Amino acid sequence: MRLVKQTFWPPAMTSQWLICPVPLHLDTYKGCLHNCVYCFGRDITNFHRRRQRAGFRDLTANDPDRFKDWLKGIYGHPRDYSRAITVAINSRYPIKIGAISDPCPAIEEKYRTTEAFLRILRLYDYPVQIQTKNPGVLFGLLKRIGPGMNLTVSVTLISLDRDWLKAIEPGAPSPEQRLEAISRIVDLGYPVMVKVQPAIWPRVTKELPTLVEAIKDAGCWAFNTECLKLRLTMGKAEQALFTEAFGNVRDLYRTKIGTREASDWVLRDGLKLEYIRLARDLAARTGLKYFSADNTPLGHGDGFECCGTEKLRDYRVFTYNLRSRAFGVFREDDLCKCALNFTRATTGDNSRTLGQAVDEHLRPGVAA
Repeated sequence: MRLVKQTFWPPAMTSQWLICPVPLHLDTYKGCLHNCVYCFGRDITNFHRRRQRAGFRDLTANDPDRFKDWLKGIYGHPRDYSRAITVAINSRYPIKIGAISDPCPAIEEKYRTTEAFLRILRLYDYPVQIQTKNPGVLFGLLKRIGPGMNLTVSVTLISLDRDWLKAIEPGAPSPEQRLEAISRIVDLGYPVMVKVQPAIWPRVTKELPTLVEAIKDAGCWAFNTECLKLRLTMGKAEQALFTEAFGNVRDLYRTKIGTREASDWVLRDGLKLEYIRLARDLAARTGLKYFSADNTPLGHGDGFECCGTEKLRDYRVFTYNLRSRAFGVFREDDLCKCALNFTRATTGDNSRTLGQAVDEHLRPGVAA
């Protein structure tokens, strides 16, 4: 692998503002070396290269020096309601690092790009949620930084079946390696949760009990689940790869077990509830917290902050959305005043505020 170039892109507001209480995300790299069959990052990843398995050897790094200047020019300055990002930063919404590309590729040990971003955010004691499939690299990074960062960690792990994971996540560390690294991060004093994303039905219902026990033994405080999503349209090469990895799951989603959600096929709510209820039972037995990250059905689990941000300090989350509403929390804040001009989900109408758009969605006759 090699670092092709360095450029700068600032944090951005997610298009999932209607459902997500943590709408601020940042990638420290573009590109990914895991080559996961189920990857949803369509805007940044390129499937043709991903399916070749030998692709994605090149990464683009974000520029920490320019980020430092960008953050200095926003944090503590007047809020600009035409730029929601300025409101989110000054409200201390957590920055979610690793929304699409893993922030901890092996190349991080040489270039230390993610480390540089975290050191900058530490200057502000800024709340950060970082997610990775490579916690071994993250452990080395956090060991150098030391304890005390305003940081919570999530690690993706969907199975303990080493051979199966090697087939569908060929570039990712083994489950044993991930669990060992989780324990080391916990020993440093950082809270870690595991993301069972995507939860692949019905396999998840069979494997979740042993997986949750392993998560508990590694020292995690929580886990979440979210179902596999399949694009409505796929090229033949991608269809073939899905069939190789998951059998006829795509046809099953379209004909028997799935329903349409935006541009994806997702599992029907009744089948999601199978693993959601199982996960809740397992969490109760093991003393872990459980969060459901599916967009439907809502209101299940131990809260609406499904990324684990509740372990942070001095932070706020967006509570004027469908997920928080399902838990009985529905409060407006400054972000509601912002122009909805940061997402492709605006249907060309940038005159509305984010709060108005949420209200419109909840009008009678509009699905909630």
